[in-house]
Amino acid sequence: GNYAQFVGSASNITINPATQSITWSAPGTQTWVTGGAGTFSLGSASDTAGSVVTFASSTLSVCTVSGTTVTMLSAGTCTITPTAPALGNYAQFVGSASNITINSATQSITWTAPGAQTWVTGGAGTFSLGSASDTAGSTVTFASSTLSVCTVSGTTVTMLTTGTCTITPTAPALGNYAQ
Repeated sequence: GNYAQFVGSASNITINPATQSITWSAPGTQTWVTGGAGTFSLGSASDTAGSVVTFASSTLSVCTVSGTTVTMLSAGTCTITPTAPALGNYAQFVGSASNITINSATQSITWTAPGAQTWVTGGAGTFSLGSASDTAGSTVTFASSTLSVCTVSGTTVTMLTTGTCTITPTAPALGNYAQ
C-alpha cells in the first residue's frame, strides 16, 4: 500500500506490587507476673507473600517484643502491630495494631494473727498484731470489723470487752499489683 511501516513511541506502563494481608490473632488478656519480666507468645502470623511477619510494640513502657515473644514491663495496655515485608511481587503491609491488656498481679499477705488474748482487769488492755508483709512490698494496714469488741490503731489492738475480735489485713494496690 501507500503507507510505510511506522513504529509509535514506547509507553511505560507501571505494574504495581500486589497488596498483602496478614492473618494473625492477638493473644488475650495477660496477667503481670510477680517478680516482673514475665513473657508471653504472640503465636504465629502469615501473610500473602509467605514472608516472615514481624511484630513491634508501640507501648515500650508496658511491653517489648523480640521475635514473637513479648516481655511484660508493667501492667497496662500493650499495643502490638504486625508487619509483612515487601517480598517478590508484594508490597510491604502494616497490619492493624492490637491492644493486649496486661492485668495487675494478685497480691498475697503474709501475717500470723495473734492467738487468744485475756481480758485485762480494769479493761482497755492492748496487744500487738505484729508485722505483716505483702507481695508488692507496700504497708499492710489492719482494721477491726467488730468495733464493739476491739479497735485497731496501726498494729495495736485495744480490747473493749470480751468476745470475738475480727481483724482484717489489707494490702493497697501498688505498682503492678492489685489490692
